[in-house]
Amino acid sequence: MMASRCAAAAGEGVLHGMVFFLHDLPAPSKRQLGQLVAEHGGATLSMPCRQVTHVVARAEEIKAKSFKLQSLLYKNPAVQIVPESFVLERTRNATKVSRRAASPPPSCTAMTPAVAAAGDALAAVVAAAPTNEVAQRPAPHPLPIVTLVLPATGPNTGDFRVAVFGLHFVPGAGAKIRFGPVAAYDYEWHSDTSVICSVPACVVPPGKVAVQASNDNGRHYGLPVDFVFYDAGAARFSHSVEQKVTVLRGQLQNVGRAITNIQRMEIDLRTQIAQLTNIKSELELPQPEPVAEKSKEEHVARHTEFEREIRVFISSPFRDMKEEREKIVKYVLPRLRKLCMSRDVQISYVDLRWGVTGAQAEQATMLLMCLREVEKSNVFVGLLGERYGWSITTEGDTSHNDLLTRSLEIAAREFPWVNEYRDRSVSELEMRMIMNHLHVGNAKPAWFYLRDPYYIDEVKKEERHLYTSEGPITGRKLVALKTDITRSGYKMKEYFRPPQMADFLFEDLQAYINDKYPEGVALSENEREELRHQLLSRNLSRVYLINENNFLELDKFVMNTTKEVPFLITGEPGSGKSALMANWIARHKEHHPEDVVVSHYIGCSPASTSYTALLLRVTRLISEQLAIPAPEATPATIAALFPSWLANAVCSAVNKGIVIAIDGLNKLDERDNALDLVWFPSSFPHNVSVIVTTTPVQRIVHTMKKRNCRTLELALLEEGERKAFVRVFLNQRAKKLTDAQEFRIASTPQTANPRFLQTLLEDISVFGEHEALDKRISQCLDAKNTAKLYELLLRRLEHDYDPDRRGVVKLFMSFVRCARRGLNLDTELAVLLEQSGVNADDWTPLFIVVEELFVSMGGVLSFANDDIAAAVTSVYTWEQGTKTSFHEKLASFFSRIEGVSDRKLEELPYQFEQTNSWDKLREFIVDVDVFATFFTPTTKFDLFHYLRLVEANTNCDLVQAFIEKLAHFTTASDHVPADLCYKVGKCFDEMSKITGAERIYFKALELYEATSMPLEAAKVKRDLAHLFHVTRRTDKAESTLKELVITYEKEKGPDDVEVATTLNMLGSIYVDKEKCAFSNVSSFPYSSVQFSGCPRG
Repeated sequence: MMASRCAAAAGEGVLHGMVFFLHDLPAPSKRQLGQLVAEHGGATLSMPCRQVTHVVARAEEIKAKSFKLQSLLYKNPAVQIVPESFVLERTRNATKVSRRAASPPPSCTAMTPAVAAAGDALAAVVAAAPTNEVAQRPAPHPLPIVTLVLPATGPNTGDFRVAVFGLHFVPGAGAKIRFGPVAAYDYEWHSDTSVICSVPACVVPPGKVAVQASNDNGRHYGLPVDFVFYDAGAARFSHSVEQKVTVLRGQLQNVGRAITNIQRMEIDLRTQIAQLTNIKSELELPQPEPVAEKSKEEHVARHTEFEREIRVFISSPFRDMKEEREKIVKYVLPRLRKLCMSRDVQISYVDLRWGVTGAQAEQATMLLMCLREVEKSNVFVGLLGERYGWSITTEGDTSHNDLLTRSLEIAAREFPWVNEYRDRSVSELEMRMIMNHLHVGNAKPAWFYLRDPYYIDEVKKEERHLYTSEGPITGRKLVALKTDITRSGYKMKEYFRPPQMADFLFEDLQAYINDKYPEGVALSENEREELRHQLLSRNLSRVYLINENNFLELDKFVMNTTKEVPFLITGEPGSGKSALMANWIARHKEHHPEDVVVSHYIGCSPASTSYTALLLRVTRLISEQLAIPAPEATPATIAALFPSWLANAVCSAVNKGIVIAIDGLNKLDERDNALDLVWFPSSFPHNVSVIVTTTPVQRIVHTMKKRNCRTLELALLEEGERKAFVRVFLNQRAKKLTDAQEFRIASTPQTANPRFLQTLLEDISVFGEHEALDKRISQCLDAKNTAKLYELLLRRLEHDYDPDRRGVVKLFMSFVRCARRGLNLDTELAVLLEQSGVNADDWTPLFIVVEELFVSMGGVLSFANDDIAAAVTSVYTWEQGTKTSFHEKLASFFSRIEGVSDRKLEELPYQFEQTNSWDKLREFIVDVDVFATFFTPTTKFDLFHYLRLVEANTNCDLVQAFIEKLAHFTTASDHVPADLCYKVGKCFDEMSKITGAERIYFKALELYEATSMPLEAAKVKRDLAHLFHVTRRTDKAESTLKELVITYEKEKGPDDVEVATTLNMLGSIYVDKEKCAFSNVSSFPYSSVQFSGCPRG
């Protein structure tokens, strides 16, 4: 019945060129039809992709026009939906012939009985099938390209299966793949880019061979890749380093998955045993074998982004440890965060300071949330005084016993060992989890701090009951716990006052960081930059509600093979553009691991705000993923080289798409007119998908729309989305609100803005008093917009970080607000704060907490959004006198900077303007060194602005002031006097100050002629001629230009461009004088100049 694969390859067959998808057919029918299709030159795919030409379905489903079939037709309108009889009828006559012509595959000798029986079973069905016309054959296909073979090696005796990946495969009888001289068979097609096939039993010499594919029955083969036949008889084959690494990584992943499955199974078994017997299971996981200790460099230098995170869990009773927790959160961790920043490490903390009241009473999930957080943390800190903490007790207040009982039952479902400690406090359960190693994974580093019992003597009498033991029984439990801590082997210290504990903890964690991430074994600049982008992307992905409509728009854009322009995502500040991009990229990488994906978050690092650094980073990452050379470009040349380099890189991305995602175009450094997007290519290759996000900045959006970019404008959150976001966000921080509180937040119109909602949740998540939480929520919801909400945040920062009312928060924020482009943290802001009496120990904890409110552009800190700036203005600098005071301090600071720097030019004249110091501004602007540095294509418009301000607010004659400055100009400067004089004239010329420009030009002409520089003098004369022309002194302009033609012809030759430019200007004068240019050519006082294409007349 069935012809062999070799026989099918010899003739194209009646189904040649047809690709079938067998839709919802019974398994026997699907198997039999698949054999028939393969026999007669067709191919079957396991999924309905765009290569499918025919979908075979049951007749009754076709008649009913089922939803699935209509969906397939919608996705691929060119596909034909046919019944099973379509295949049977077309193969009826060919089946009879093929049964006689059948022959075995290369390594076989006969057809199997099972296949023959299947063919006989179908023969009876074929006889009853109706007739129909034969399908037309498709047009010729491009040559297929093989890009990857897995595995990349095989025995030289053959008889194995491999997966082949590539581009432009055409499933069918004409498709052939060969491994050197050996033809493969038994093709299992999955798409036009992947196939599994068999290499027949054979004997070939060991070594490399080329793997090639053909779509035309072996007549033409495409580009190959290498495959290695190794000696099957050898005891060992030497793999390459890359192959070994690949194998080991795969084995490591398998081990990880196995361990995870075992741990989950253990939890399930423990839970079942505990429920049935109410005793602890004796099942224990085997301890891992000790691993040889690595050197510090080997251990530290290349941590992944997840390994470079320290997550601290703080465990203690709540009521008597408020001051200790405040010290840790507000002083210890901020100082450690600064140290971690210098080591490229992220540090965070879990502080469940809301306690176990109201919000958790309804769900009884507090204990479960605590234990989960202990599980996720990698550093543990335990604090104990004389209070035992919340536990089931018969002493004192027993009103919470039922709640805690339910909490224990819920926690025991996930952590069965909790049943052994049902009479213990929540704090002890957390500490036992660490000391007894009841968590998954290796032991966690932990520190315990026990407060001196006599500290209670310093507590106010009315509060002492909060610092003492709840009763004799709990007191004995507390003593036993402290004894076990002392004997546990973990580090333990005793302290007298909370500040001493804070010092101990800082020293211990500092030593831990120095040991785990030692100084000097840091990441390279590129690795540090990648880490910052990865950490931001990870933070944006932690709490996100997926909007499938937005994801679908991005998916459709990437799938479009005819696109040439970017996809633009716009939205108001805080609308979720960055989060959308980060989360979509994560899913795209998961679904399309073969694609090259590069994401760039502008503002996540100082270098990220420069468009040249952006282009250099994108090219570097693409070249690394494609294993091609990066362009030999500098910041000055990358913009010009980028389009052509990207077009060439596309050629290396075989069977791969390239996705470039750029977040926050509006955050680009405005210098060099970056927001005009002149550097941004107007079009991209078809398989390069570029996605950008921006706020509605008119310059950016207008430019993108002129380039016909597809635009997605993000909508505000619906009420249901807000409520879901509240729960997800607070769950990440182990917090829980009541339903009434969630409803209040979600139903307030302001929370439709994601930034407002997230800012509110961040504020209440660090709010320490649960009893006052309702009041705090009300205060936040009273804010009419995000700027007003930031005002509340500033007031809270004052309370937390400036308790002595020294103005730390006000000074820090106001200096940044009053600077034109922000301030450098170390060299500018720190100095200004020190001059105002605030040292680094005072402002460093504050900055670490508010760091996310800032963006760093080239090392200069400025506010991340306009809402923060508006809040600072409203709270601190709304009074003109206060604002002027800060501007004066900034002006004084930048005035003392020696020389002329870019930062001085950016800030000092702006501060003079804000303080109305016009005389100081005049003295600064007319300084020749300042002017020479200021008059550049990117900064000259600021110079024009300040010159006009001086002219409008003083009686100064700017022309005379510059002439006097130039008269006293010394040759010690780096500037040539004549060049500087010409620049001043050019400046006045561009400002349309004709009289002043003419005076300065004549001064420059005098200097050039005195130093025998004829070409430079000619340059000045041409500008003078232009002035004469625009002021209708045409005769003077004409004579000047005629002299220039002689000069240029003499110095550069008659064919030089300067001659042509001057003649063009002369022609314009003649047109204005209503003269014919040719009627006066004979009067030119030179003989060799000819007009192109015309005789000299």
